[in-house]
Amino acid sequence: MVKVIGEEWERAKSLDDRLVRATTALSISGTLGGAAARPLIDGLAASPAKALVIACVLVAIVSLFSGIIMGFAGLRPKPRGGIGPDFAVLTAKDDEAARSACIKALVGFEVANMRRANEADAANTAIRNGILAFVLATLIGLLAPRAPPPAPLPAPTASATATVRVSTAVSAPAEPAKPTAGMEPAVR
Repeated sequence: MVKVIGEEWERAKSLDDRLVRATTALSISGTLGGAAARPLIDGLAASPAKALVIACVLVAIVSLFSGIIMGFAGLRPKPRGGIGPDFAVLTAKDDEAARSACIKALVGFEVANMRRANEADAANTAIRNGILAFVLATLIGLLAPRAPPPAPLPAPTASATATVRVSTAVSAPAEPAKPTAGMEPAVR
């Protein structure tokens, strides 16, 4: 029975690895989808098709976001049976207590591994649904009417320029004033 417990532990590790890959794929696809959605929506004219594209993109984002949450929730540590010194002491003898401890560990693994498998499957389903919604939004966007290009900016007109007059006259210093009678010249 201890060998079966080891096999269940290996199965648990493979399910956790699958969940890590799914969560990584969800994170990358969520980022790429969000980056691709903006230009797709901005290039469409206001029409029912644009509303349908926006709805598909929102469904895709919600699906991918829920998948990311499920993926990260599945990465929480789960209890593992069949380890530790207590288990080693219980299984050292070949009696009813050892069999009971092994059965309890196997039942715990079965429940935990079912949860792991369900979390990985739910995350994969969310990836699939999100990608399908983005593909549908892209296909509708390809068939939807395009928004007209923005009008070019008008060229500046001649009336917008200002005229500045500059004086080129050179001013000469004024002659010093001549002293009048009774006044002495100022000393410099």
